[in-house]
Amino acid sequence: MIKELMKFGLTEYEAKCYLSLLKLEKSSALELCKSTGIPDSRIYNVLASLEKKGFIKVEEGVPKKYIPCNPEKCIENAFQRIVDDLKRAKEVLKELKKIYHEKKPEIEIINGKNKILENLEEIISKEDYIKIAIYRRDQIPPTKLKKILKGKKVKVIVGDEKLKKYFPEAKVDSRHFLHGVIVITKKAILLTPPISTKKKIAYIGFNKDSISLAEKTFNHLWEEAK
Repeated sequence: MIKELMKFGLTEYEAKCYLSLLKLEKSSALELCKSTGIPDSRIYNVLASLEKKGFIKVEEGVPKKYIPCNPEKCIENAFQRIVDDLKRAKEVLKELKKIYHEKKPEIEIINGKNKILENLEEIISKEDYIKIAIYRRDQIPPTKLKKILKGKKVKVIVGDEKLKKYFPEAKVDSRHFLHGVIVITKKAILLTPPISTKKKIAYIGFNKDSISLAEKTFNHLWEEAK
């Protein structure tokens, strides 16, 4: 029974003390020390905690007497405390999940065309201003990219004149062919390889230093583009 009571938030000493009081009906602290084996240096703290948790009442006098509360009511109250704690735990869990999901790994490898587009849409949807360099059209279709960028303020560099039909405002940089697609936002960067691969692949990073370096690279390319 002691272990069962401990499931309702009592310590081992508290459970022993309460069970002893149920048998004695009323008792002093000294009598409880003798019946439970709880050290006299601990008994008053145990009794104070039981009173706070609603398991006993105190009858003033010399000495004080301790009376057990109705077990049914005690268990109901203990159960309600557990329910309340679970509700609070759920609220805390919601906040922890937010923190967990916000914390992204520094670099992720994304495989597959659909996954790349999903991640691209996610990082772009959270920003108003995006910088993009497109040197290969086979990795992220320009039509899809244009659709995702709709309504956003963008600065675009393309690798050849043909891509300008999708992005008329873009600058052309045909010299730096060792790039794939570079997408830069304030919080993320997405890169595709400079070579064509059978399986579509991209890299997405959230490291501030990497984003800063990518921005510097983009700005340099922008200055040289026409």
